[in-house]
Order: sequence, then structure tokens, then C-alpha cells
Amino acid sequence: MAAASYLSALKMAKRYDELNRIQARVTDMLGRDLMPKPGTSSDIETGLIRRAADGHAEVSQRRCCECRHPFVIVRTERVAVDLCLSCRSLWLDAGELRAFTHAVGAEVPGAKFRTKPSSYQCPVCDATLETCQYKVPHAVMIDICPKGCGMYFEHGEFTRVLDIES
Repeated sequence: MAAASYLSALKMAKRYDELNRIQARVTDMLGRDLMPKPGTSSDIETGLIRRAADGHAEVSQRRCCECRHPFVIVRTERVAVDLCLSCRSLWLDAGELRAFTHAVGAEVPGAKFRTKPSSYQCPVCDATLETCQYKVPHAVMIDICPKGCGMYFEHGEFTRVLDIES
């Protein structure tokens, strides 16, 4: 019984260390002002929304792939993220994912496993996006532009990608 408790505590400590590393990496990449305040959701999308609400955003010419509302551009230390305040989705231009992850090589690991045309249009070139699985065997499906303009994340998908990359 004591061995099981020890193993359980060890697993919890390891997960806690992983979460601290993710938060430290995101804080370093985005700046402390983007991180949610203590006691609130650790969801990075919430931090982006707070930054936009605090006036650190400008209305974009691009429209959300899902709800067609205009994106707002939220500038971080490294990239400008297109954020939809209506449905909380994100658009990252080509190459911007690397600012948030340690992904090297292909912009979207697993993009060779494209599955089907998406129901969304690219906000840059208007091409039909393609749905692909982000890093097989994970079940996160994201939408990417076949012409390489970028990728679209429905609410919650970006946080799940960050979790995979940890």
C-alpha cells in the first residue's frame, strides 16, 4: 500500500513539474502580462483575450474562419496572433507556431497525415483549409492552409497543442 501511495505521489509531482515548465516557457515566450492572473484559468487563450480587452489589440482585416467576425490582432513579444473575441479561436500565420513550441522541421508535425478538406476558408488566401491530426497519435485535429498561409485553432485546440509539446 505504501509503495502505491509513493508511486501516486511521484506521478503527481512529475505532472506538477511538467505544468510548471509549460507555464515558465509560455511566460518567457509571451511575456508576463499575457499570463492569466493567479487563481484563474491557466489557459493561454484566456491571457490573450485579457490582453485584447486591456486595449493591446487592433481590429484585423481578416475574418474568423468559424463565425466570420473580424479577428483582433494581439501582439506578443514574438508574434502577432489573430484572435476571435466571439468564438475564442486563433489564427497563426506560417511560422508563428514555432514561437510557442519547440517544433522543428515541418511547421505542423504530422501534417503529412492530412485527412479531409475542412469546412473553413483560409482568412488570408480564401483557400479551403485542410484538417490534419497534430502529431499522431494525439487526437487534436487542426485546420491548416494547403498554400502554407497558416493554421486555425478552434477554442481550446491551441492549449491542447501546447500540452502535447510539453
